[in-house]
Formats: sequence, structure tokens, C-alpha cells
Amino acid sequence: MGTKEFYNYIMENYTLDGTATRLVKNIIEYIKVQDFVDTEDAQHYLKSLLDGAFGIKEHEIWLYGAEECEKCGKYVARPPETISYDEEIICADCK
Repeated sequence: MGTKEFYNYIMENYTLDGTATRLVKNIIEYIKVQDFVDTEDAQHYLKSLLDGAFGIKEHEIWLYGAEECEKCGKYVARPPETISYDEEIICADCK
């Protein structure tokens, strides 16, 4: 899930006022321009900046940079330490 999709996910699932919306957008854009080497680093920084804010959970932060299920196209949020790039990506619904 890229920056735009992640931002849209937050906007669709949380009720934020104008100031909070701008803050979230700025944080996500900040993470994007940092051009982290891997998704795990980006998720780490997002967690430190957004964790607990307006109720967002850690597993939702994992959606940033998440890959799509190879069968249905849903994003698969996985803890960074469990990601193996040589395995098939299948969501829980398709298993």
C-alpha cells in the first residue's frame, strides 16, 4: 500500500478534523520523502509518529508498504519481522 492508499485508508476509517487531517498527511508525506531503504524502516518511523494517535493500531501501520494478496488483491498487513520475500503473499481470507 503506497502513501496515497494509506492516507485514504486513514481518512475512510477515522474521523479527523481539519488540523488532524493535515498533520496525518504531512507525516505520511514526510515518510515518503525520506526514501527509506525498506518498508520496515518506514513503518518504524510511522509507528513512532502515529502510534496511539486517534486510535490507529500497530497492525494498521503495517499496511503502509503492504503487498497485495496474490489471489484477491487485498492488502496483507504483516509484522515486519515476519516478512519473507520468497514466499507467496496470501491474505487470511484466501488461505
